[in-house]
Amino acid sequence: MRGELRVEVRDSQGTAVAASAELVSEANQVRRTIQIAPDGRATVQDLPFGIYRLSLTAENFAPWNKLIEIVPKCRARFGNSRRSAGDDRG
Repeated sequence: MRGELRVEVRDSQGTAVAASAELVSEANQVRRTIQIAPDGRATVQDLPFGIYRLSLTAENFAPWNKLIEIVPKCRARFGNSRRSAGDDRG
């Protein structure tokens, strides 16, 4: 099983920004270069779980970087069974 990272880059006004990014995990020996589209979005798939440094650069903006963790996605399904008032089963 592997993880996925979805990136969305916007300026302070909420406008999408095209950018370049680098995603690095020394522990997993992963280095990915990402081009963020003009709509400000990119998806990186097939990532081993672990800690990464995400670095973003965009024209006319200060560089940005942050440590992130790729973890398994948790999904759960819950069932609900109801019984009628006179049902005495288990």
